[in-house]
Formats: sequence, C-alpha cells, structure tokens
Amino acid sequence: MRRRYLLRGLVVLASPVATVALTVYRLSGDPILHTVTVGLDPQAMAVDAKTGRAFVATTYGAITDTSSVRVLDAGTGALLRIVPMDAAPRSLLVDPHGAHVFVTFFNNPGGPYTFASVLDAGSGTILRTIPGNSMALPIALAGNLAGDLFALEANAVSVLDVGSGTPRRTFPTAMAGGARAIAADSRTNHVFAFTDCCENMLQPGKATILYHASLGTALDAAAVDEATGRVFVSSLGSQDIYGNFTGSGTVIALDARTGRPLHTTCVGRYPNVLAVDERTSRLFVANRDARSVSVLDARSGVLLRTIAMDLPPIALAVDEPARHLLILTGSGAMRVSDRWGWLPGWLRRRLPFVPPHGPSAQNVPSSLIIYNEAQLYGATPHHRSPDTRLRTAATSQDLSAGRKRRGDRRCRRRPCR
Repeated sequence: MRRRYLLRGLVVLASPVATVALTVYRLSGDPILHTVTVGLDPQAMAVDAKTGRAFVATTYGAITDTSSVRVLDAGTGALLRIVPMDAAPRSLLVDPHGAHVFVTFFNNPGGPYTFASVLDAGSGTILRTIPGNSMALPIALAGNLAGDLFALEANAVSVLDVGSGTPRRTFPTAMAGGARAIAADSRTNHVFAFTDCCENMLQPGKATILYHASLGTALDAAAVDEATGRVFVSSLGSQDIYGNFTGSGTVIALDARTGRPLHTTCVGRYPNVLAVDERTSRLFVANRDARSVSVLDARSGVLLRTIAMDLPPIALAVDEPARHLLILTGSGAMRVSDRWGWLPGWLRRRLPFVPPHGPSAQNVPSSLIIYNEAQLYGATPHHRSPDTRLRTAATSQDLSAGRKRRGDRRCRRRPCR
C-alpha cells in the first residue's frame, strides 16, 4: 500500500519579520523528512547520535531575546529545550563519548571572557563554565575517535580534559597567518591546525611542527575521515579588489599520515562548513554564497551531486546511525512563485482581485532541514549546472592523470571558474 503524506503550515506574525513554521512529511521520492524553524541568527550545529539530540547555537532567537543553544530531536527537529547563554556562541562540539557538548564563544569586548561552557548531551543542562581571557579564547574545537579533544587558539593548540573541558596542556605554535580550523586523527595521532593560507601538522606532546605546507588562500573549514585516512580543508576561493569572494571554492584532501595534498575538488562559492559520513564515505560541503550543498566521494574527491537550497547553508551535521543529513540554513529573502503567472497580462490587469506583480521575495527565518541520505544518493539532483558537470569531469581526469604520472592519488590543480 502506498503511503501519502500531507504538508501542514503555521504562520506566526512577529516583529520585525514573519516566522514561518512548517512540518514537512516525506512524500514519495522526496529526500526531505522535516523542516523546522530555529530562530534568526544561527551560528553552529552539532549532533549527538547516541542521545538523538541536535544542538543549534543562535545569537538571537524568536522565542528568547538572548543568545542560546537550542536542543532539538535529531530525528524530527522538535524543540526540546532552549538554554540561554551569557555570550554569543561561536562553535559547538559533541565529545567523542557522547556525554558532553562544548560551546565556545566570540570575543566579548566588555568581558567577562569565557573559554567554553560544558552542557549535558542528554538534557542540555549547563554543567560548568570555564573562564578565559581575551588572549586565549578557542577559535575552533576538534575531537577524534580515541576521545581526545583539542582547541585551536591564536598561537597555540590546547589538549582539553574530556570531563571538565579545561585545558590540560598547551603547545605554543608559531603559525603564519590567522588561525582558522583544526582537525584531529586518532589513527595517526596527528592534529592539523590550519591558518588562512597554510597547513600545520602537529603531534600532541611535541611542540615542533611535523609538516608545513602552503595550500592557497582563505582556508576556512576542516574535517577528518578516519575510515579513508583523509583530512579535508576548504578554501573560499578568489577575491575581488573589495575583498569579496567571487570565484568557486575548493576542497583539498590531505593524507592523514604525511599531511601531503592528494587531490583538489572544485565546489560552490564560499564553502565554509564540512561534514563527513564515514559509513558511506561521503563528504558534504556547505556553499554559503552559492546556496547549495556539494556531495563528494571522500575517497576519490569526485563531485557526486549538488543540492540546491532556497537559503544559504550555515552548518551541516550527519546522524550516521539514522542516515540523516541535517542542514541549518540562514534567514533571508526567499523567492516566492507567482500563483497567477499563467494569466495573460491583459486579463491580469482587468481582474481586481489578482495582484499586479509577478514573483516576489519573502523574508523567512533560519530553518533546520533533515534529509534522508539514502534518497539523496538515489534521487535525481535538484540542480546540476553545466559548469558543475565540467568541473566534475575535470576532477576525474586529474585523478586518473595523477595516478598514471606519479603512481599515487595526487592530481594537478586546475583553477575553478
């Protein structure tokens, strides 16, 4: 018996924008399971697969006027709790054991400075707040499968205690450029600290940099796939004279053992978030300015498909046991189709109850969209432009040429358009 589902909508007017809450039930062949609103200014998201909880950090909420961390059901997106924060959250990380959630914050000019807050992963209760100072605030956090936690600071990498979140050891590092992202691999016991331009491979307990390489400009996000031995870092691409990113971004795959680049894949504009599904060897890339999510093969780097979004993606997370992909989108103007577009212009002008204008834009808040990964891989892509197909072909050719020419998986880089 074929199952059919309905779409129910609720519109709640709130100043200064309209808040639209939708509950989307799966249609036949539709990979979207649920869509829920999460406020106006989200910053980060993390998923704890053990407790089935999703955590969304916002600096302003439609329900509370303070910065907060929202606890949601990872399967349905239902709001379970709102945890107010004293400062604006910057990033979230669920510890490898799934017991705690670590929250870092933006620099508060007036103080007090908070290094991190530790939440209970099951209830969202604040367990402790770790004080800090303006010179030692974490820019990014990373964990590995062995249960180690690391914090990237301006000129140092700290090893954190999993239970309390306090720094146990701090290793000063002379890294060129501003610190941007960090990733950790338990199999090699390597920590990768990325700056605006360069990669720095470290090992806990050793203050020296094991490997250093320049990877380009505007490095921004990092992720690890321990199943394939890959470390991924995104580059935001080229900039114009005003500092705006105009070209397509790239994702660079590194060897987790040596740190050396393996291959580069062109994606959309401003790829600022990465997420890995190790069970399926898939890498998801959020292209904020392109309003799309790229799906890559984590082993080869080949672009598999591009998911078009109505709003810019802000954060990604993978719930591997449930095989769900969670995409957090930002607020903004979304194009609304014209219901009366089929009418001839002369008739439309003569009907008083028909609006005179064509397609318009509507301001909508941030949303959490839950996808079924299995249907994502099997369904027809929402959007795949000719340029995307050309970039995919070029990447595949580069991989083949690189293996024949050098006998490894490295490939020559082509500029992205």
